[in-house]
Amino acid sequence: MVESGVNPDILLKGGYGHSLHIWDLRKRTHLKGLDLGAEHQMVLELRPAHDPAKAYGFVGVVVSLKDLSASIWLWHRENNDWKIQKVIEIPAEPADPEKLPPLLKGFKAAPPLVTDINLSLDDRFLYVSCWGTANFSNTMFPIPFIRSL
Repeated sequence: MVESGVNPDILLKGGYGHSLHIWDLRKRTHLKGLDLGAEHQMVLELRPAHDPAKAYGFVGVVVSLKDLSASIWLWHRENNDWKIQKVIEIPAEPADPEKLPPLLKGFKAAPPLVTDINLSLDDRFLYVSCWGTANFSNTMFPIPFIRSL
């Protein structure tokens, strides 16, 4: 599936995954699947809060089939149920089609391709690395929202 790189046929058919699954590791049971929508492919890089009493974290989505954007989602527990919401969308960057691989020429853009996220030890900053556009950024999230989780 990925030995020779991303397979365009699998990607365009939505075959790389668009859900986050919550498990009870002690009981070894699946609790819930959080579907992000078929357009959001390659749900990778899960970063939970460092405080074990807090039930939230972030997950990166490598690419959207709709517009080649990438995204960061916040997952959290609310009223004894698991929820997920998109908190950051990173747009594709315009690019010369002659410099793009065949799959991307029609888009005339380079996808950010989120490949790594990291949460600071105080849970105040999220660092995002975009391999496709060679960008690295950090974001401070609204502390009142996170503290309420």
